[in-house]
Amino acid sequence: NSWLWQTLLAVVQELSVFHKIETSERLKPVITPLPRELQVNRKFQPVVKIPNVIRMCFLTNNRDAMRIEDRDRRYVVSWSDTVPSEVFFEKYHQWLKAHPGAVLHDLQQYDLLGWNPAAHAPETAAKHEMRELSLSPLEEWLVDAVEGQDDPFNQNLVTLAQVKFQIPQRLERHLSPRNLARALRAA
Repeated sequence: NSWLWQTLLAVVQELSVFHKIETSERLKPVITPLPRELQVNRKFQPVVKIPNVIRMCFLTNNRDAMRIEDRDRRYVVSWSDTVPSEVFFEKYHQWLKAHPGAVLHDLQQYDLLGWNPAAHAPETAAKHEMRELSLSPLEEWLVDAVEGQDDPFNQNLVTLAQVKFQIPQRLERHLSPRNLARALRAA
């Protein structure tokens, strides 16, 4: 994790859709204000603790790129279907070269009165969509079954045996105790 050393902003250019759950879990200590310190292990150096001041920006072309929990408060997700042309980027980069301080000036003038950096990230339509698209097939089936009050979720009390009995055969390969527990939490 030596990349954490002296990093204030980390930009991930293409967030991979592979290992969504593992990626989310590994990122939690870095993107969460607690712990206030992170341990950094640089090669051939002693392990050091640094203040956790890192901010992260993830970019992706995939609407299901990140596993987002139901009660997430960390991620702001936005999406644009606009596809700017190469001409747009060429003109934009020319403008940036000609006006290097303009963006900085605009940001410095931006009114941040009332902004709370410790507040929960807003719930957006794009965040809701990413949450739903990143569900595993087992989680998706369970969410649909609970929302549709399908058997056994049409009763007041449901046992794990009843749930396992109703899981379609095509999803049985996903059926480990850990996956089932995660899917039930998602539902």
